[in-house]
Amino acid sequence: MKKTFVVLVLLVAAMQVSGEEVVDAIVAVVNEDIITLSDFKLQDETLYQSLASQYQGLELDEVYKESRKTLLDSMITDLLLLQEAEKQEIDVSSQLEKMIEGMKEQYGFSSIDEIKRAMGKQGIDYQVWLDFQEREMLKEGVIFYAFGKDIVVDDTEVINYYRQHPDEFKEQASFELKAIYLSESEKSRQEIQELKEEISSRLESGDLFEDLAENYSDGPYKESRGELGSFKKGTLDRTLEQAVEEIQVGEVTSWIQTSNGWYLLKLIDKQEERVKSFDNVRDEIEQIIFNQKRQQKTLEFIKELREQSYIEIKIPEPYKRYE
Repeated sequence: MKKTFVVLVLLVAAMQVSGEEVVDAIVAVVNEDIITLSDFKLQDETLYQSLASQYQGLELDEVYKESRKTLLDSMITDLLLLQEAEKQEIDVSSQLEKMIEGMKEQYGFSSIDEIKRAMGKQGIDYQVWLDFQEREMLKEGVIFYAFGKDIVVDDTEVINYYRQHPDEFKEQASFELKAIYLSESEKSRQEIQELKEEISSRLESGDLFEDLAENYSDGPYKESRGELGSFKKGTLDRTLEQAVEEIQVGEVTSWIQTSNGWYLLKLIDKQEERVKSFDNVRDEIEQIIFNQKRQQKTLEFIKELREQSYIEIKIPEPYKRYE
């Protein structure tokens, strides 16, 4: 199974993980529905698995500790949206079909049975995964019909955002380099010195840098004829970057000693720091503004929905019941 497909179903797999059983209790009442302690624990486990794919160690512990404090509130919001979807009789069956067809095409599956088998190998129940996708689509459907389809981003907003946030669209300076590298681990100091002098002499005589890299370099630079690649400013070893900053395109640095050997660098191209053109970032800005408006309207909609609903929280910190 392709790696991207594994990522796609990771969260749903986490939803199927069950730890120790808990004595069930009602955590919250949301209109005619309830959230139980077992419901909460399942979502808590899902939250941890999700965060564990992004953080590690103490950072994971801290982020998880803070995130679980708002988990019950998120579950209540999700339940309110699903209740609203039911009231509005939103149907997402056609969207689910399109999604499955898209998966078959993207990941090379020939049938739903093949998808089921692939998920089964990862310990994932297809129906659980499908139910999860349906719930997400229903929640999105409520947002869309409530205000999403009415969100408009006009040209003036886009232009003003571009002018007011130039730092967001800066493209860092970059270097394209070629290198001749001599490893100190494979040669004596005397051999290194002799090779450096020989290479420098041949460069002065007009030999091509690429030919010398192929003939003299150690490591991968030999096979690539010196191709080192392109680097954004600040990402190259500082010793090497300082030397490159002192030369012009087409020129070669002096020999540079690093912790693992000696480098001779040729600057093939250099792009100065610049702000991306408006045309190149227009779509990106439109999406940023759209998302900002959508987030604000979503918060307002959820607030109104909660005010109109009956919500009773019986266990404010449910995770303490099974820690």
